Amino acid sequence: MNEMFNEKKVSQALFQFFEIDDEINIKKSIFQLAPYYSKPQFQECLAVEPLQLKLDVYNEKGDFYGHYNKGTGKLPKECNLNFSLDKSIKGTRYWQVVNSGKEAFNKKCLRGDWEKDDKNLHVESTKYKGRHFIRCAVVSNNLIVGLSNWMEICIGD
Repeated sequence: MNEMFNEKKVSQALFQFFEIDDEINIKKSIFQLAPYYSKPQFQECLAVEPLQLKLDVYNEKGDFYGHYNKGTGKLPKECNLNFSLDKSIKGTRYWQVVNSGKEAFNKKCLRGDWEKDDKNLHVESTKYKGRHFIRCAVVSNNLIVGLSNWMEICIGD
């Protein structure tokens, strides 16, 4: 089991739900829902470019389902999620997916680490019900030069 994965902390925090109105509340919710998520391993430069995530959703057959926006509601399981950034910035992309929920917890598939992905498109799937969060950092010379806000994705049946 991952060193960061503390089952006692997770089980205490996992099923609490919080209203998310802004970035501060999202950060608080993520920490309380998923205390196993990792903080960025890079320093922020003085002028970090704010980035916005865009999300296109496809069904399991690959047909376009729609654009996901805040307030869209729950997504069904078995969808493919294509994340992209609203701007092109020079640097390496690091994506952080933080998930929660009984299914992911029971299968020991809770996530919170940073994943290097040099592509402009990051693909995920909706395997587990629950509240999930994603963000992207663009890193150049070991400094974060671009950072997106957290995006919350709720997955239901």
